[in-house]
Amino acid sequence: METKDRIELFGDSLLIQFAVTGLTSNVSLIDVLKGATFSREGASISVCTQNLLVESKVETFPNEALATSALAGICTAMRRYARARRLQYVCRSTVLWLGLPVLLLMLMAILNLAVSRAQAETQQHPAVQAPTSHDIAESANGALSHPNPAELAQAMADGARTGNFSIKLSSGSKGALYIFADPTCGACRRLEREYAALAKDYTIHIFPVSVIGGDVSRSRLKRLFCADAGKRMAYWKTLASGRDIDALDCAQGAAAVDGNNQVFNAMHLEYTPTIITARGNLIPETLPNTAAAIRQWVSLHDTAPAR
Repeated sequence: METKDRIELFGDSLLIQFAVTGLTSNVSLIDVLKGATFSREGASISVCTQNLLVESKVETFPNEALATSALAGICTAMRRYARARRLQYVCRSTVLWLGLPVLLLMLMAILNLAVSRAQAETQQHPAVQAPTSHDIAESANGALSHPNPAELAQAMADGARTGNFSIKLSSGSKGALYIFADPTCGACRRLEREYAALAKDYTIHIFPVSVIGGDVSRSRLKRLFCADAGKRMAYWKTLASGRDIDALDCAQGAAAVDGNNQVFNAMHLEYTPTIITARGNLIPETLPNTAAAIRQWVSLHDTAPAR
């Protein structure tokens, strides 16, 4: 059997053996799930884990150069473990428009961002610590705050194209506006009065959510999505005016509303209406919800073609 140095991950365990460069060739199997900190002192590498709370020597090398190289290899393995754990956290905690392959693009946008933000520069002689479950949650939450605009735009466009999660109000030549709106939201109702003017230029897609009205909005929106596609625009206008609709309930409707809510929360959106442009840019909350203000902002900050 070939003798070689080994730094290998097996689930939440890190196997380390420096059979070639180390002086002892000891085998260490380290549980890194709850945190492990590696450090170098002289020609030796040590580890301190939360379950042991004491520093334990991993290996001693003939010189500091070999110890430095060995620690760099451990750093690489630990960063790989951290990325994998963060991806697992996002996959478990984020459910985005389940069942439709096209909406996997949204998930990929968020995961790609999580990976890019998880990577960090390594100092020459670092002490490397495995992420705790709290660290993973914090990192994932931060990564989800600002999805990549281009990928977000593609995901919103594809989501609208399915017709299962949104209501198309108009067709314009100057680009699309994707709007998360709750029918019980006062600001959303005021924006409704501006759609006629915006519709002259923009393709408007409403993604209904119940993040403001809770069970009341959810109950009404479920029935909206259970209705024939041709009736949904009229039903939406009825709901946005504060009135209820006469339509049947179904499981498909609940899945659509819950899917939109999950996407809204996964992106850490905080207000309705939330307006996303054709390029995936969020129109600021502080911008007045008037057709003139929105048109001016889009003309200055977003010039993507209509989707």
